[in-house]
Amino acid sequence: MAQQKMAEHDTVESENEWEESLIMLQLPSKINNKNEGESYCQILGLSTEQPMVKIKNQLFAGKLSETLGTHLFLEVDGKPEATQANKSQIKNVTRSDKQMVLEPVYLEPKKVNKAAGKGEASEKQ
Repeated sequence: MAQQKMAEHDTVESENEWEESLIMLQLPSKINNKNEGESYCQILGLSTEQPMVKIKNQLFAGKLSETLGTHLFLEVDGKPEATQANKSQIKNVTRSDKQMVLEPVYLEPKKVNKAAGKGEASEKQ
């Protein structure tokens, strides 16, 4: 009985546990950034082979990969100390060994088969 309760407790704990991981997004060099200002990012299917990323109104197909080395995420402290008059302080925030390379997705209008379109029209008459 005690073993069963421990097993149930372990199951509940493992369901409530989650792991946080940081992934660097590698954007293409030519993206539409005409509307600078506030933006948002939406990621769909992160655990699939090809996740989709939407940034503002642009859609990208992603591919997850391991990096050669480590990506460092740094933060610039805009308030330097009095002794460091014109120098900014840079802090190491975190690091990651995963990246997602993003390629733009272009949507094309659906091509209508002319033969199928005529058949549907004759059925309606």
